[in-house]
Amino acid sequence: MNGSAQVIPPPPPPFTACSDWSPGLSEQVAAHREQRADRTLRALEALSGAPVGRPRPGSVLDYALLHHALERCSAAARSGDSAEAHSALALWAGREDLPRLPGAGETMAVEATHMVSHHPPGFDDPVYCVTDQAVVGAGRAHQQAFHDILITGRALAVTAGFGPLLTDACGVVVRTGTQAPGLLPHSYALSFLPGTVFMEQPEAAETAGEVLVHESSHSWLNECLAAEGAVLPAQPWLHSPWRGEPRPPHGILHAAFAFSNVVLYLASLQERPAGADCPRQKRLTAECRVFTAHRRDIDRVLALVPSPAVRELVGERLSLVDALGPDARPR
Repeated sequence: MNGSAQVIPPPPPPFTACSDWSPGLSEQVAAHREQRADRTLRALEALSGAPVGRPRPGSVLDYALLHHALERCSAAARSGDSAEAHSALALWAGREDLPRLPGAGETMAVEATHMVSHHPPGFDDPVYCVTDQAVVGAGRAHQQAFHDILITGRALAVTAGFGPLLTDACGVVVRTGTQAPGLLPHSYALSFLPGTVFMEQPEAAETAGEVLVHESSHSWLNECLAAEGAVLPAQPWLHSPWRGEPRPPHGILHAAFAFSNVVLYLASLQERPAGADCPRQKRLTAECRVFTAHRRDIDRVLALVPSPAVRELVGERLSLVDALGPDARPR
């Protein structure tokens, strides 16, 4: 060493850019989005009888809004509501002028009370689609608290290394209500509305960052699986520690990917001042112990994934969680 002190390189960030996980997978997702956008545009043009503008390349907001427009137009066609279809297409045509969250890139926030909604059979949660009223509502003063929490929470997630994920998978955030005291905010993502996060307004920005990471993980994994044509078998159903009930392999895979990213996000927050017994540390330790206790079943599901690229994507997340140890302390 020539008498010099050994230089220990810093550990890698907990999250790497989506394009860095697997170049082949990212190319597949990009191609899948192009094909999906083409199908959606053809459907919209068939419904409207006129050409429809293409989404801007690389804009997750455009990609999300395109699917909101299709969902609205499809519902309007079923009900014979031509005015609703016209409104949906007009909003799509004017998408470049829609308000974004300051400092959040191609992301906008809207409130469910100003949106078109329906509750399809078999779905646990309602479907909300962006409308003109929702866009106007996004600029109202009473929405500022939600926007402030989202902006700060997103910044925390970006600092933790999740910027590429949010850039690729979070274009629209829908406020569905307010977090109940003592509970985590209810949130969800839908495969037919990619790039959209539905969430209750949380009490703290840290929680907002967690929800954005969690639901964007689901949205991104949905697209990765679709791009790879990867369909998991229906069996075996295994106990899900996150749901507390048996789940099929698809559900276990999604939970493992989303919650591994949540663990890495929470671990990044440990760099911020906090007491040894703070709720954040307790939550992080509890999540890590879940992975340790159920790793055999998670690995069993991972082996069923027919796409090597998706196995690599999820496996890399799991390896980073393993490095924290069962008590969420670096080894």
